[in-house]
Amino acid sequence: MVYRRAVMAFQCGKMYDEYGEVIIPYVEDFINRSIFYGMHPVIVDELHSAGWEPLTYAKTDELIGVERFGKGDTVYIAVRNFDETAKDYTLVIQQEKIGIGENPVITEMLSDKDIQYEYKNGIVIFDSLESNETKIFKISSTSVPTVSILSPNQLICLFFPFLVFHLNPFL
Repeated sequence: MVYRRAVMAFQCGKMYDEYGEVIIPYVEDFINRSIFYGMHPVIVDELHSAGWEPLTYAKTDELIGVERFGKGDTVYIAVRNFDETAKDYTLVIQQEKIGIGENPVITEMLSDKDIQYEYKNGIVIFDSLESNETKIFKISSTSVPTVSILSPNQLICLFFPFLVFHLNPFL
C-alpha cells in the first residue's frame, strides 16, 4: 500500500498527450485512483487529518480494494473496484475494532448520500461499484456535518447579491 500511494502521487503526467493537451478519460481515472489512496484534493484534508491505518478491519466478498483512514468517532473506508467489470459486493466492517460507537451514521462522501446498513457481527453494507470506481464511506458515531466545497461559479451566485447590495451606494 505505501508503495502504491507513493507511485500514485507521480501519475499526473499521464493525463497529457505529447502536445500538452489534457486527456479527459485519464484525468477521470487519475482522480478515481487518487481518491482510493487518499490523495484527492477535495477530500484529502479529511483523510489526511484522519490518518491512514495499516489494518482496515474491513473485508469484502469480492476482489475489491479496501483502505481505512482514522479511528475512533469518525472513520473513513475507501473501496475500489480495480476490475474492468462492475461488481456487487458486501463490505463487513469490524465496528468495535475501529472504535465506532453504536448506531453510526454512514455517508458516501463523493455522492453525499446516507448509506443504509445492517448489523451482523459488525457493520454490513451491500453495495456495487462500476469498473475502476472508488467510493469513500465516512462512518461517524454521531451525525457530523460535512464540508461542501463550492465552485467559483457557485461562490459568485452566493455572494453576488451581497456584493451588489453593500457596494452599491445608491441602495
